[in-house]
Amino acid sequence: MGSDTDQGSDLVLGDHYLQTTAKGLTKELGYVGYYGEVLDWVGLIYQATREPGDPRDDGDARIKGQFRHLAEARSYFRYPALDADGNRAMRIETVVGWRDTHVPGDVTYGERADREGSALFAAALLRDAGSVGAAQQMIADHQFFHGLEAQLKEGGVRLSRTLMHVPDEYAAIIAQPPSAQRLPLAPGQGDAVFSDEDDGVVVARHGDEILYASLYWRARNAVNSLARVHAIGPRYERIAVVAEEVEFTPAACSTPARLGELRLRQRRHALSRRPPLRARRRAAAHRQAPDGAVFKPGQEHPARAAAISTRCATATG
Repeated sequence: MGSDTDQGSDLVLGDHYLQTTAKGLTKELGYVGYYGEVLDWVGLIYQATREPGDPRDDGDARIKGQFRHLAEARSYFRYPALDADGNRAMRIETVVGWRDTHVPGDVTYGERADREGSALFAAALLRDAGSVGAAQQMIADHQFFHGLEAQLKEGGVRLSRTLMHVPDEYAAIIAQPPSAQRLPLAPGQGDAVFSDEDDGVVVARHGDEILYASLYWRARNAVNSLARVHAIGPRYERIAVVAEEVEFTPAACSTPARLGELRLRQRRHALSRRPPLRARRRAAAHRQAPDGAVFKPGQEHPARAAAISTRCATATG
């Protein structure tokens, strides 16, 4: 990551900078919904490793494996709901998304349909049990053609290129044998749990109850003791920003900082038109890095925390 120069790339973030977490989400400060949907782009990268016109060419195995890993991670962020007409559907989780302001999320099963890929694009490429099961669930719920109809109302060269491949993708999916798998949070699928420590997000399903939680809600620079939660049950749906107890080892030079009033703006919040939610002022401090940690550009914790501690020590030394 960096500018190309006459001496080569700057590599200001090192030569091992990863854009996804180990659990398979996009690496940002927290979980993101729409902006985190990159299955279309990863699918295009994988597709570029295959010989055009040769269905027997399976492409690059490592890229395909990562493609499948990302698709599985995103599958936990589809929850049962109703569409705009009151029909059964699965929607993408956006309530706890750091960069999302639209609630509820779009009807989405596997890949979120966009200009770069249809709702069947990823499943038609991967053809594994999980992706095919999600596509078959979407078709059984009569949501595929409903979504495709909405896409047809849009225009543009990129979307036209995507839609040209839909007949082949649909044919590939309906030719697959029935998959026993469905989306993890689909009705009747049993208890499930997913967590991503890098993005600080947790998903849990027990019986008919589902919980999404972003555990350091929009804490861009420090610890703010706030969580954004989305609780879903058969007769309720609750959204809240809640106080949480956080345990951490403060850096030797850190002091509590007044954060002021944290305004949590949901500009297009479909569930409420009340004024922006305000959180109480809270103390914040940087976390202490383990002894001996050495910072190198591009590395993740604990090195990132060590850099903060080093700057802090220099400023007070």
